[in-house]
Amino acid sequence: MNKVNGDLKENIEQFFRLLDRKPDDMSSVHDFVMYLRTLLRLETDEELPKMEIMTLIKHYKPTVFYGLKKMAHQNIMLDILTHLSMDLETAEKNLRNIMD
Repeated sequence: MNKVNGDLKENIEQFFRLLDRKPDDMSSVHDFVMYLRTLLRLETDEELPKMEIMTLIKHYKPTVFYGLKKMAHQNIMLDILTHLSMDLETAEKNLRNIMD
């Protein structure tokens, strides 16, 4: 595995830790915004799993997702991201495949 793809794998592992450890309330929104900024700055040969990440946030952290949607009115990055969605099972499978 090259460093670039290793960085993506690390980033996804960080996302799953964030999902596990942060409560689904407005106090966690900032942490998820910071994570999303880090994700978007990654340089990788792979397509960034933005749709998968946003699908999991929407499903597992609906209050956080609502906070992101509120912030999206003033932030084009969040506006674009909060409109991304896909099937939950497919999103989880795709992220696990990247980590393997």
